[in-house]
Amino acid sequence: MISKRFHLLRALLLLFACSVPESVAEAAHLGISDESYDDLSRESEQRHHFHARNHKKADFSDLASPSESNDLVLDHSRINEGEVYLFKNRKHRHRAIPVIRTGSRFNDALTFKDWMKNATKSRDKVVKIVLRNTDVVRPVLQYLYAAQDDFESPILLHANVFRLAGTYDKTVDPLILIGSAQKMLPDATISLGWNDPKNITELKSSQKRISWRSTFHMLNYINHISQPLILSMRLSLAQNSVDQLLWILGMNQTISVVVWSDDQDDENIEWYQILRLRSYAGKNKVIFDLLPKHRDTLEKKGRLPTRKDDQIDATWLEMHELSSARPVLSKTFQSDRGIAFLGWSNSFLLAKKSGNEEAGFKPMYYSGKVLFLPKKGLKHISPLEDSGLSLQLVDREHVSESGDAKSGIQILIGYDGRVFLENMDPDLEQSYNQRSSGRVQHYVCYGFSIVDRGWRVEVDVWTDFCEGYHIHPLDPPSLTSLQLETPIRSRTPRSVMISKSGDGEIDFLIQKLARSGSSFNSVISLAVLGLASLLYFSF
Repeated sequence: MISKRFHLLRALLLLFACSVPESVAEAAHLGISDESYDDLSRESEQRHHFHARNHKKADFSDLASPSESNDLVLDHSRINEGEVYLFKNRKHRHRAIPVIRTGSRFNDALTFKDWMKNATKSRDKVVKIVLRNTDVVRPVLQYLYAAQDDFESPILLHANVFRLAGTYDKTVDPLILIGSAQKMLPDATISLGWNDPKNITELKSSQKRISWRSTFHMLNYINHISQPLILSMRLSLAQNSVDQLLWILGMNQTISVVVWSDDQDDENIEWYQILRLRSYAGKNKVIFDLLPKHRDTLEKKGRLPTRKDDQIDATWLEMHELSSARPVLSKTFQSDRGIAFLGWSNSFLLAKKSGNEEAGFKPMYYSGKVLFLPKKGLKHISPLEDSGLSLQLVDREHVSESGDAKSGIQILIGYDGRVFLENMDPDLEQSYNQRSSGRVQHYVCYGFSIVDRGWRVEVDVWTDFCEGYHIHPLDPPSLTSLQLETPIRSRTPRSVMISKSGDGEIDFLIQKLARSGSSFNSVISLAVLGLASLLYFSF
């Protein structure tokens, strides 16, 4: 009898809860457990199919104002900001209430629902919600979804989801934040930051930076974000991560960066790196939120001249992506600062038709750098021998949709320094050598130069310095040169096809990729000959 009464009472409570469309905090006051509330939320999600109301998105005009030097500066007067915590105690473990901390004691805190009512009174201000732990993400977003008809203010969701090397502070799960926001608040702007350890001043300089491997790991989370995205980074961290930030900014038009500072930031800031990042401020891509002493120093610095040689022009390449069912992120990411090949090979870049094929065969020149970044799991396996960067000189008409070419010339730059130059023509005459190989010292970064003369292909590979990778270059550099005579099957120049070969545990980034024709290099050759003649006759 007692058991039946208990189940009847529980059913009445659940029925009463379903009839009350209130916030998560009120559901917690009714004594409903987290599991039962999640069940109710899932039923609501299925019933409404997440027909979220379209709100105004938080853009730069809502967040920042231009300074005297035309830098975008974060304007806090336009933002209502609140830090959300989850209030729990041992006595009522299931009564977890999202609260906004207004003081040092939780007794002085407001419930999230009450705070939102006040924060959204001014429709012109952006409501910035700072989420401090993973448990608070879903309750907050579920309330915002249920109450979206009650406010029109732009919403900015911020959470620290990335962790600095060598630190162990808790962070918010990015998958839960991004997935929930896309489903329930598709118009909200997402802001992702890094953990802020208390001993930031004691960290080594190698810990206060974002490596290329960490940057590629970030792509697992931001790859599917269709909403505006802000990366919030401390000044001390940004000065050591400029190359990575510039690469991300050049990859996507909806990504921006906020650089902030406080008293814990380094006194000796490398302002040259910040000035490099500042070059994107004119494109509404960088916002500064600095202390007065840092802001005054930045104002006094002059602007760096635009350097186009830091960027690559990949408009002559077209992307071909193939479907992939592999669990790891396997994709090619293009930026004006480089092209990254991640995971297993499921895409390739093919040169577009130049439009002057009828002019006859002319030598083509290709150059660039490749930075190899093996994943951490590579220590426990032996990668495939042909793992590396593959460049194929092919006839466009003979390339299949899957990227297979039955003939042409293949250049393979292996991650371990091995270099291969191979003629893939199945009907190759015996007078031609099929393969040439060489090797340079095993290194993380290699520079390469390729000359396709039609009847002969020349390849130079050497150890080099890649941007954003902090390592001392080899002195003198290791160099290997290969050449292979090739049959001419057509009067038109061959196209280049760029792809990844071998193991998915080895990622790489191509920097400073360039292509030029014979006229450009003829000018360089004449200039070099003239300089050599001048030096010769001067002695």
